[in-house]
Amino acid sequence: MSKKYTIVITYLCFLISQGTVPGFWFQKRDVVHILVDSKAQFFSISHKSEIVHPYRYLETENFLWKKVSLRWRPGITVPIYIDLRDSEAFETAVKRAIKIWNSLGEIHLQYKGRRDLSALFDDCGEEEAYEGTWEEAIYATENKEAATYGCLNPHYEEGVTYLYYNIDLWGAEIYWPLIVIFIDSNLKNSSWTDLQTTVIHEFGHAIGLDHPFNHGELLTYSVMNYYDYETTYTSKSDLELIRYLYQTRQSPGDPLEAFQAHYATMGYNLFPEATFCLAGGVYPPMVTGAQPFTSFDHILCYQALSSWVEIRSSDGQDCKFWTAKMFEAANGQNLCQESFLQGGIQHEYWPYEIPWAPVSVGESAQDGWVSSEETLDFRLSFPPFETPADIYIAVSLPDETWYFLTSDQGFIPFTGTLLPYAFGVLGPIEKDIFSDLPACALPEGIYGVYFLVLPSGTNLQDWEKGDYFFGYYHFQIVCP
Repeated sequence: MSKKYTIVITYLCFLISQGTVPGFWFQKRDVVHILVDSKAQFFSISHKSEIVHPYRYLETENFLWKKVSLRWRPGITVPIYIDLRDSEAFETAVKRAIKIWNSLGEIHLQYKGRRDLSALFDDCGEEEAYEGTWEEAIYATENKEAATYGCLNPHYEEGVTYLYYNIDLWGAEIYWPLIVIFIDSNLKNSSWTDLQTTVIHEFGHAIGLDHPFNHGELLTYSVMNYYDYETTYTSKSDLELIRYLYQTRQSPGDPLEAFQAHYATMGYNLFPEATFCLAGGVYPPMVTGAQPFTSFDHILCYQALSSWVEIRSSDGQDCKFWTAKMFEAANGQNLCQESFLQGGIQHEYWPYEIPWAPVSVGESAQDGWVSSEETLDFRLSFPPFETPADIYIAVSLPDETWYFLTSDQGFIPFTGTLLPYAFGVLGPIEKDIFSDLPACALPEGIYGVYFLVLPSGTNLQDWEKGDYFFGYYHFQIVCP
């Protein structure tokens, strides 16, 4: 092989010296991905990308009469830029896509900020790729200038990636001078998940992955497949290719995030309620209070099973949150907290009981109404706290009287003093107070359930000035 390459390189260099071949480049739209094999290396290490052997659904090109794939060199930091005029929603989606891909392998994408990308709009970056005047990097934009319509047609394209390949005949290299991603600016108005999924998909192209269906893998679950076969986020198959290209990540990852997950609207199934996905850190994590959501081979998504969730990334990062906060969080909002009492004002109100509330009266109350044939199950579920905590639990009755739950005496009428359920507890607490209580054994009307968690010893007159978690909801009993 080395002799063959030597002959080819010598011949090409001769043509260049005669002015016959001035050097050439080519580009491919909506392109894909990269693999790792040290045997495929050539001579120079002057560029951030390099040749690797093709594998499964990696992007391939012909070079010196051989099919090759590309990857970013391991250990290289790949800069990411967006346009000055791009929205905050797009910036957030880009940052999260970077975290997701970085967490799966030893790849180092780094968001570097905003710059004016308008020079790329007229020809989708072609001139800049040919001249080599721009930094070797990934440039992404949702800019809606008319000039970008030649790069992305929003009528039938939600995202498109231009992978440019330069061939350095003197050094016998093929490499990426730059990669340009265009995203439909309307996505942020239709669905945050559609925007996030599209950005993850296009960044998959920018690190070397292709569409599985281009390689005969029509039913492979992958964020790189189209939506008849896709996962909304990364899959086991995507992990395999990233590990093949970039190996298992050994260095610390980006800051860990958890965010509420929905299918993209073009998907044909829905995530179960209280599903969240992860970005950042290093895969695989240890997760308490949730189970992996493995449908469609998702690897970064989980369904909460408890009122609280704790996550420990493989690089030692921690994330924890109350499951109830998922019902209040904005779409895509980071749920992670440093502690279960972090954040000052944490005032949660739900018009009726939600699943996984720390103080629950059972499924019967989750639509806000409890009928005569239904029963109530009063249950507590509190996490392990980092420092001792005081817990208060109260119930309001239809006649506007209040009762506080205590751990030793049960429900005590409110007489002007807040009575704690527990002082100085570290948790966790999983306890049934009563179960299968016939709803109509209680008076008809509207009930309220309240809970307050404070750092132990907090002065009750000033509790709203510090850290706390306060939530409440209502339900109504209707009897014949």
